[in-house]
Amino acid sequence: MRVAVVGDSNSTGHLGDIDTGIAAKTAWIAQVGTDDIEYAGGWARDGATSALMASQVQPVPDADVVVIMAGTNDLAAGLTLEQLDDDITSIVSTVGAKNVVLAAIPPITLRADYAVEANADLEALAAKNGWFFHDGWGNLRTADGVWSTQYKVDGIHTTKAGYGVFGRDMGEFIRQTFLEE
Repeated sequence: MRVAVVGDSNSTGHLGDIDTGIAAKTAWIAQVGTDDIEYAGGWARDGATSALMASQVQPVPDADVVVIMAGTNDLAAGLTLEQLDDDITSIVSTVGAKNVVLAAIPPITLRADYAVEANADLEALAAKNGWFFHDGWGNLRTADGVWSTQYKVDGIHTTKAGYGVFGRDMGEFIRQTFLEE
């Protein structure tokens, strides 16, 4: 299964860009824990908004699935959830993968309410378009929606181990959803 990744610092492993995160084995896609999922390409940069992702991503013609993690930086940039939806639709169109997974944004300690609202929007967008939504952060946050102490770095990012937990969770979701059909 060839997986394209589009996202922000929580896709890069908080190391600048996706290639650096993969090389350091910090990006979640480098930690899926199985040989039947392969990185196909994509675009991810620390600090990226959904609008920047939509403007920078290129087609990934041999991707079976695209996983998009967008929205974490949109609130601070003043982008609306409607803009997020439009940007994701553009990303999906550009990448061209047959299957789409919208990944939940991570806990945001100072704005847990925004993460809940954005994730509800992403889940609705996925349902509306016949895509998939997956929240791989469940084992990394507390009941009140913030980072568990052992995984918290700064309130928005997690540790390498945390990205590993997310990566294995996302890998299992991809396997169950697309490889065991």
